[in-house]
Amino acid sequence: MEQENTIKEKAKELFVNESQMENQIEKIIDLSKGKIQIYEKTGEPFLLEPEKYSNREKIFLIIIGFFISHESGIIDFPSVEINSMGRILGGIPNTTLSAPLKNLVDMKIILRTNQGYQLNKHNYLRVIQMLEGLKKDGRK
Repeated sequence: MEQENTIKEKAKELFVNESQMENQIEKIIDLSKGKIQIYEKTGEPFLLEPEKYSNREKIFLIIIGFFISHESGIIDFPSVEINSMGRILGGIPNTTLSAPLKNLVDMKIILRTNQGYQLNKHNYLRVIQMLEGLKKDGRK
């Protein structure tokens, strides 16, 4: 019985509650300030200074913008299709976006779903680390 209680107590260290998840989402939002803004009516994000970011970073930030729009209740789905991403990023061709998207999927930062690409909710800590790596005024 005592060993069972010890195991249960030890296992609690692995549990994440809703409050902790909300804290991670708030941190993602805070780290996104100065990098993106979101149209309030449509929920569509845009980069404040796109020239300061690589294509991979631009995609990452746009997907975060859609995630925030979804979390805010502005849009129904947190995902974006590659065509919309290219349009939002100023007409970047899908062929140019494919490799950076694949890289983000391989890193488990984003997921490919039936609705498009979206932030991987099981990897918020990695998302936070990547955002922290992007300086407020760009990567350099």
